[in-house]
Amino acid sequence: MAAALQMLATAEGRKIAVLGDMLELGDQAQGAHERLGVTVAELGIDWLITIGELAGVTAQEAAARGVRADHVDSAQAAVTLLKPALGREDTVQTLYW
Repeated sequence: MAAALQMLATAEGRKIAVLGDMLELGDQAQGAHERLGVTVAELGIDWLITIGELAGVTAQEAAARGVRADHVDSAQAAVTLLKPALGREDTVQTLYW
């Protein structure tokens, strides 16, 4: 996920990431999701939308660092939130399992 976010960070215009849970991380899951939220902020991602219980941790960490972050219950809810807000210059990166 970090590599995909690094690519997104190089895009022109508003950078939007839609992320789901990173599964199969075992006892490292909580910390990995927290670190990902920090990475989102450090890379200058403008808007983060998360889906999934653990991804909510990512949204909290990013929001605490000034990123617009929304947590939703489903991919369809993410589309509903995102679709009317998209502009011509926006770049969206989705990583959702």
